[in-house]
Amino acid sequence: MPTQALAEASAPIRHALLIGINAYPGLAGKDLTGCVNDAQATAALLWDRFGFSPAHTQVLLEAQATRTGILAAFDALQARVGQGDVVVIFYAGHGSRVYLTDGDYAESIVPYDSGRGAAPNRDIMDYELNARVEQLNTLTPHVTLLFDCCHAGSATRDPFGDAYRSVEEIRSVAPPTPPPATRSAAPRAAAEGRDAVLIAACGICNGRKADAG
Repeated sequence: MPTQALAEASAPIRHALLIGINAYPGLAGKDLTGCVNDAQATAALLWDRFGFSPAHTQVLLEAQATRTGILAAFDALQARVGQGDVVVIFYAGHGSRVYLTDGDYAESIVPYDSGRGAAPNRDIMDYELNARVEQLNTLTPHVTLLFDCCHAGSATRDPFGDAYRSVEEIRSVAPPTPPPATRSAAPRAAAEGRDAVLIAACGICNGRKADAG
């Protein structure tokens, strides 16, 4: 086999999981704009500029991005990633914070089917995400997380009425059993035991304003 063909055959595969949610049926008045476009634009950028391919990319938009759908996509990603492959995970949508009954808190991303009040909370907690990233790290250290959301539930709208990518906090949620070794995951700072690059649009802040693009 020619040298170039051998190099291509042994090159790491580049995988991407991209999630974009504008509509939130369980969050009255909290729909966003721009998140679906952001996910689609990021996919195109990865394909056009960074050597990713549609064959190794999964994009979840709107109703595809339920709690079950997102976690299943993480499991599918884990199943297809090989040793030393490259992984990019992108999320654009609402983020929040959940206070636990043991006095700690977890940050969360808010799937399409999560809500507040009468609508059930189906948020995906930071420790759930972290566990899945740690599983990916058993295969590769080349994991990049891009989270365009906010975890500060106290965010309000600005004087111009633009939507922020955060929702109200949840109180008095039972902690996981058994408790995780760490509850740190996106959008918190990188956790011990996890080997990934985290790029977050907002850390501890009042809100991430949704762009209209």
